[in-house]
Amino acid sequence: QMLHVSNREADKPKLDAQILALSTRLQNSSQLNLTTSTFLDLTQQYPGDGGCFQVFFLNIAILEPGQGLFLAANEPHAYLRGDAVEIMARSDNVVRAGLTPKFKDVEVMGGMLSYDTQELHIFTPNREGPLTSYCPPPEYPDFKLLRIHLQKTSVLDWSCTTYELKDSSGCLLCVQGIAKLFYCVMGCQSPPRGMIVEAGKAY
Repeated sequence: QMLHVSNREADKPKLDAQILALSTRLQNSSQLNLTTSTFLDLTQQYPGDGGCFQVFFLNIAILEPGQGLFLAANEPHAYLRGDAVEIMARSDNVVRAGLTPKFKDVEVMGGMLSYDTQELHIFTPNREGPLTSYCPPPEYPDFKLLRIHLQKTSVLDWSCTTYELKDSSGCLLCVQGIAKLFYCVMGCQSPPRGMIVEAGKAY
């Protein structure tokens, strides 16, 4: 915990000097690995940010398309590149300590983290037809992510699927193409309603 906090709370001149010294040594090295090359990338994106040193304390995970990663509460994380969908349990507490232009509260974050050393929970989702589901461990029932990939079954027809939200609300994001959505409310006592969903919009 002391290492985690101290490298971010160090005096700015001392911090800049250490980042420069390590960056210079690594730039002249012919034996970079994933961790050290990531450190150099971060010093370019976030110059003078003590969060760059966190690559030496945290795991670096490279997810393949379609994979998911579960993080429990109070586990530090940062997205470095690529596109992902992040779903959080209900919370009004987001604390940042580095690698961001937003407000940072190093002391609070240092005291709240779990400092867990277990392996990362990377998983491949369940697939059933056009539905792909990402579910957290059973002890975290707050959320679920569904990916729906509809394809043409003939020149004129497209595949379709149905899904029921049970005692829950939902948000639909259309990331590519266009589709027609039919939905019903109040236990489907009335005829379903229809609407067109388009890429780049949320419903």
